[in-house]
Amino acid sequence: MGMDSGTDRYEQALKLAETGRHEKALSLLEEHLRENPSDAQGWNDAGAILFCLRRVEDAIKYFEKAIKLSGPQAAGEIYWNLCEAYLDGGYPGMAARLFDQMESLKILSPDTLNRTADVFLKEENLGGALEMLLYSLRLAPEQEVLEPMIEVIRSKRSNVAIFAVKQTKTTQRLYDFMDKRFQTKLNVGKSMDEISTILEWSHISWFEGCDELLSAISRRNKICRTVVRLDARDVYDAPIEEVNWDNIDVVIINGGLLEKQTLLSRMEDLEKRTRVITTFEGVDLSRVRFQSRCRGKKLVWMGDLDAQSNPILLLQCMQKLNYIDKDYRLYIAGRCVDTGMEQYLRYMVDKLNLSSAVVFEPEVKNLNQYLLDKHFIVSTAIDLSGLSSVLTAMACGLKPVVHDFPGAEQWIDSSYLFGISEQFCNLVLSDDYRPQHYRQIVEQQYRLRHWTRPINDVLYKLEKNPVAKTTMPTFVPMQSQVFPVQTEASCQSHKGQTPYVPAAISEPRTIPITPMNTANMDIPVRSDSVRIGPSPSEEISPPVSSSEKPGNKSYSEMGRQRITERMAREALEATRALEELARRDNKIPGDNQWQDNSVSPESWSSSGFSSIDAMTQEDRVQKMAGEFSGIPSPVIEPVENISIVGEPHVPFTK
Repeated sequence: MGMDSGTDRYEQALKLAETGRHEKALSLLEEHLRENPSDAQGWNDAGAILFCLRRVEDAIKYFEKAIKLSGPQAAGEIYWNLCEAYLDGGYPGMAARLFDQMESLKILSPDTLNRTADVFLKEENLGGALEMLLYSLRLAPEQEVLEPMIEVIRSKRSNVAIFAVKQTKTTQRLYDFMDKRFQTKLNVGKSMDEISTILEWSHISWFEGCDELLSAISRRNKICRTVVRLDARDVYDAPIEEVNWDNIDVVIINGGLLEKQTLLSRMEDLEKRTRVITTFEGVDLSRVRFQSRCRGKKLVWMGDLDAQSNPILLLQCMQKLNYIDKDYRLYIAGRCVDTGMEQYLRYMVDKLNLSSAVVFEPEVKNLNQYLLDKHFIVSTAIDLSGLSSVLTAMACGLKPVVHDFPGAEQWIDSSYLFGISEQFCNLVLSDDYRPQHYRQIVEQQYRLRHWTRPINDVLYKLEKNPVAKTTMPTFVPMQSQVFPVQTEASCQSHKGQTPYVPAAISEPRTIPITPMNTANMDIPVRSDSVRIGPSPSEEISPPVSSSEKPGNKSYSEMGRQRITERMAREALEATRALEELARRDNKIPGDNQWQDNSVSPESWSSSGFSSIDAMTQEDRVQKMAGEFSGIPSPVIEPVENISIVGEPHVPFTK
């Protein structure tokens, strides 16, 4: 009887909400939640009513509660509602944290990203706005109207200079990433005189590696923010004792805990003099093609042949495998950086009778094509230096066979590690061969964004705390609304979706309790939930793919179509706004000048917020304190560890 009464109360509340009697509906739903505190759908519906009543802060808490109760299986409608509430409440960074999950549920649209960018701009957060626009453009490349907006914002940000002794794939990748966000110059092999001029131009200088040049620069007067990135080899061999680390703002180690401990053992007071963080270069999955394959007998080794790559062990392992099965082949693809090493390896190949089993090849140019007929990726490196090639090949579907080294289990499962040649042979000869599994490991832990997010966050913090030397132009938000915004009229063709409610509207607006039409989305809906919308006799049929029913599109497709239709009108507004910005003087005196606010280890904080409740406990007034980067890979030091008190992180990078 009690259950029937509770159900009646719930249905009555939803009917009241449908007719706009929100206060009474909320009262009934709160009674229901007191009796059923674990009903995630009830918390979501109550949150929707609170949103209609313009109690946005309370609505956010209810939506957060609904997601927490639902766990990993939370319905897309809850994420959608929470995102809309975050944006309406002025929390774009928190909204951005939902985008990974929303994209996986196929409910993230360019319209949502553009409106998030608009909120960031109103907060004068250029970094956040730019990330949203770049993301939106990736989802819908036909939005040509966004490109001039991106360029205007980029022109208002800091100048970044990258310095490297030689150009590598990593330096090029860094340049490509930064140049989309900042005015960036890549400088390879420059002299001291040339560097001095570039340092005057740059607001942030990024040095690849540690050498005599960095040592000399670090002992000059500080005129810009400075970042130094060290790889595993720098940690062990670089002349770090010669550098004045007091003039370096951040040190980024391409590695993990072991590499950091090794560096600190060489310079014990380093963390007292600068900020030290760790990350690892991920794999750009958009450029690495997966190919399912059956187990075969072709092994490949890729990289630089030097002492750290330990090629002698590689030949010994191959000699053992060749003794067991002479059909196996090893392809050594890479550069011999030491002529003596190359001569010795070729001699040993003949000495071990491996001439028919080992093939030397040049450095790989077309990786996807080269790995099509290979089956195992081998690394015998004594440190982390061989891991990048291993992960890239794994993303293509090759099985990893990796020599154990200090800290190896932090990066590679122990089932793929070997210590001696017998274990090497066992790994290769095993019937356990799962190409899709190797790809999934990289997708889950080593995506490129796990590397770029901490880097972007560091640059964002340094940009907000420049060295005083010039005037930084301030971006003035556009007076006219340039970004696509849902209005009541534009939502008529999408009944069942939560309309965007601008903060300036004081009158409450009715929104559906279940604000998404599941007929247009491939998302699960609880079968026993009560919905505002179709009656039981008009129950929504299961989702049908667009190929089966042309008129039934996903929300992302509808968002792109809606944006395309409005593009002509928006382009005119954008052009006028851009012309106005172009007329503004780039040097604005007064409070907008750069301040010499030093970024020292003491000024960085590990504080972070995952919900409104957590944030209000610290400081309810500071809304921006809750904006952080996405969750990094478990093997990477959390991004939250490099935040500055009171400053938001760049919310999202891909």
